[in-house]
Amino acid sequence: MKLIIDANEVFSILIAKGRNTVSKKLDIFFSDKVELYAPTFLFRELENNQEIIKAKAGFTDTDFQIFVEVLKLRIKTITLEEVSNELI
Repeated sequence: MKLIIDANEVFSILIAKGRNTVSKKLDIFFSDKVELYAPTFLFRELENNQEIIKAKAGFTDTDFQIFVEVLKLRIKTITLEEVSNELI
């Protein structure tokens, strides 16, 4: 299955992971059956909001950076133009 996720969903996943919360979003995020796509600006938004995310998730700087690297492995970034070509 292919899914497009936005920054708010990723923020929610980060906060749930940091709080060790059981979440369907986490299950989907780490499922091998799902291909995740996000807008190209996603990682810039994460960096711009990292202090808020770290505070809500309880992440240290290192925790945050490690999880962002995991996100980069799981999420393929795409432009809006690619959405119709890639996912439809």
